Amino acid sequence: MSPDPFDTSSTEPAEPNSSTDDFSNPIANAILGAVVGIFLSFIPFAPLLGGGVAAYLQGGTPSDGLRMGLAAGLIMLIPYLFAAMFVTVLLTGMAAQSSFGLVVLGALALGSLYTVGLSVVGGYLGIYIRQEL
Repeated sequence: MSPDPFDTSSTEPAEPNSSTDDFSNPIANAILGAVVGIFLSFIPFAPLLGGGVAAYLQGGTPSDGLRMGLAAGLIMLIPYLFAAMFVTVLLTGMAAQSSFGLVVLGALALGSLYTVGLSVVGGYLGIYIRQEL
Protein backbone atom coordinates (compact mmCIF):
# COMPACT_ATOMS: atom_id res chain seq x y z
CA MET A 1 0.00 0.00 0.00
CA SER A 2 1.48 3.38 -0.97
CA PRO A 3 1.60 6.24 1.56
CA ASP A 4 -1.19 8.77 1.39
CA PRO A 5 0.27 12.16 0.32
CA PHE A 6 -2.54 13.99 2.13
CA ASP A 7 -2.00 12.24 5.47
CA THR A 8 -0.39 14.77 7.82
CA SER A 9 -0.75 12.79 11.04
CA SER A 10 2.76 11.36 10.90
CA THR A 11 4.61 14.51 9.92
CA GLU A 12 6.18 16.90 12.37
CA PRO A 13 4.84 20.43 12.53
CA ALA A 14 6.66 22.78 10.24
CA GLU A 15 8.88 25.43 11.71
CA PRO A 16 7.68 28.99 11.28
CA ASN A 17 8.81 30.40 7.98
CA SER A 18 10.13 33.94 7.97
CA SER A 19 8.23 34.65 4.75
CA THR A 20 4.92 33.95 6.49
CA ASP A 21 5.84 35.85 9.66
CA ASP A 22 6.50 39.18 7.99
CA PHE A 23 4.23 41.63 6.26
CA SER A 24 4.41 40.65 2.62
CA ASN A 25 2.97 43.77 1.03
CA PRO A 26 5.94 45.85 -0.12
CA ILE A 27 3.84 48.89 -1.05
CA ALA A 28 2.25 49.05 2.39
CA ASN A 29 5.64 48.59 4.06
CA ALA A 30 7.21 51.33 1.93
CA ILE A 31 4.35 53.69 2.78
CA LEU A 32 4.63 52.84 6.47
CA GLY A 33 8.38 53.44 6.39
CA ALA A 34 7.82 56.77 4.62
CA VAL A 35 5.25 57.81 7.22
CA VAL A 36 7.72 56.98 10.01
CA GLY A 37 10.41 59.03 8.26
CA ILE A 38 8.08 61.97 7.75
CA PHE A 39 6.74 62.02 11.30
CA LEU A 40 10.26 61.76 12.70
CA SER A 41 11.62 64.40 10.34
CA PHE A 42 12.51 66.68 13.25
CA ILE A 43 15.16 64.10 14.21
CA PRO A 44 18.44 64.17 12.27
CA PHE A 45 18.81 61.22 9.91
CA ALA A 46 15.06 60.40 10.06
CA PRO A 47 15.05 58.91 6.51
CA LEU A 48 17.47 56.30 7.84
CA LEU A 49 14.81 55.20 10.32
CA GLY A 50 12.04 55.25 7.71
CA GLY A 51 13.95 53.04 5.29
CA GLY A 52 14.97 50.75 8.13
CA VAL A 53 11.38 50.27 9.28
CA ALA A 54 10.19 49.49 5.74
CA ALA A 55 12.93 46.93 5.12
CA TYR A 56 12.65 45.38 8.58
CA LEU A 57 8.94 44.78 8.09
CA GLN A 58 9.39 43.39 4.59
CA GLY A 59 12.27 41.03 5.28
CA GLY A 60 14.28 39.29 2.60
CA THR A 61 17.82 39.74 1.37
CA PRO A 62 20.02 42.84 1.63
CA SER A 63 19.20 43.73 -1.98
CA ASP A 64 15.49 43.59 -1.06
CA GLY A 65 16.29 45.96 1.79
CA LEU A 66 17.94 48.39 -0.60
CA ARG A 67 14.85 48.33 -2.81
CA MET A 68 12.51 48.83 0.14
CA GLY A 69 14.63 51.73 1.37
CA LEU A 70 14.55 53.27 -2.10
CA ALA A 71 10.78 52.93 -2.31
CA ALA A 72 10.28 54.41 1.16
CA GLY A 73 12.66 57.27 0.34
CA LEU A 74 10.88 58.12 -2.91
CA ILE A 75 7.50 58.11 -1.18
CA MET A 76 8.97 60.20 1.65
CA LEU A 77 10.23 62.69 -0.91
CA ILE A 78 6.78 63.55 -2.28
CA PRO A 79 5.51 65.70 0.63
CA TYR A 80 8.96 67.26 1.05
CA LEU A 81 8.94 68.42 -2.56
CA PHE A 82 5.43 69.83 -2.28
CA ALA A 83 6.37 71.70 0.90
CA ALA A 84 9.53 73.07 -0.74
CA MET A 85 7.61 74.24 -3.80
CA PHE A 86 4.95 75.88 -1.63
CA VAL A 87 7.51 77.72 0.49
CA THR A 88 9.46 78.82 -2.58
CA VAL A 89 6.38 80.21 -4.30
CA LEU A 90 5.16 81.79 -1.08
CA LEU A 91 8.45 83.55 -0.35
CA THR A 92 9.47 84.61 -3.83
CA GLY A 93 6.33 84.78 -5.89
CA MET A 94 5.97 83.25 -9.30
CA ALA A 95 8.45 85.60 -10.99
CA ALA A 96 11.66 84.66 -9.19
CA GLN A 97 15.02 85.43 -10.73
CA SER A 98 16.59 82.62 -12.70
CA SER A 99 19.71 82.52 -10.52
CA PHE A 100 17.57 82.06 -7.43
CA GLY A 101 15.71 79.28 -9.24
CA LEU A 102 18.99 77.46 -9.81
CA VAL A 103 19.85 77.75 -6.12
CA VAL A 104 16.44 76.33 -5.22
CA LEU A 105 16.85 73.45 -7.68
CA GLY A 106 20.28 72.70 -6.26
CA ALA A 107 18.90 72.68 -2.73
CA LEU A 108 16.09 70.37 -3.82
CA ALA A 109 18.58 68.03 -5.48
CA LEU A 110 20.73 67.87 -2.36
CA GLY A 111 17.68 67.36 -0.16
CA SER A 112 16.47 64.59 -2.44
CA LEU A 113 19.86 62.90 -2.34
CA TYR A 114 19.88 63.17 1.46
CA THR A 115 16.39 61.73 1.84
CA VAL A 116 16.62 58.90 -0.66
CA GLY A 117 20.25 58.06 0.09
CA LEU A 118 19.74 57.75 3.82
CA SER A 119 16.56 55.76 3.28
CA VAL A 120 18.44 53.26 1.11
CA VAL A 121 21.15 52.89 3.76
CA GLY A 122 18.40 52.46 6.36
CA GLY A 123 16.85 49.72 4.23
CA TYR A 124 20.11 47.80 4.20
CA LEU A 125 20.52 48.23 7.94
CA GLY A 126 16.90 47.19 8.55
CA ILE A 127 17.50 43.86 6.81
CA TYR A 128 20.78 43.41 8.66
CA ILE A 129 19.08 43.97 12.01
CA ARG A 130 16.22 41.64 11.12
CA GLN A 131 18.64 38.86 10.20
CA GLU A 132 20.70 39.32 13.35
CA LEU A 133 17.72 39.30 15.74
